Amino acid sequence: MIVGGDFNAAPGSQTVRRVAEATGPRRAGPLRPSFYLKGLLPITIDHVLVPEGAVAATAMRPLLGSAHRGQ
Repeated sequence: MIVGGDFNAAPGSQTVRRVAEATGPRRAGPLRPSFYLKGLLPITIDHVLVPEGAVAATAMRPLLGSAHRGQ
């Protein structure tokens, strides 16, 4: 199962850990900031989780009309 979305939670947060524990996937690619708090502070609150052993290639893309960047 692939799980992805705007979790509004940091990578080590209870929310992200609980989703990963319930579904079994792990992070697809390295941590990258997907949102800039107040336009300055880069944080990772959007996540893509994939099954263990899956090969994943990731890239950041600007999303028009959104404050978030797509992975």
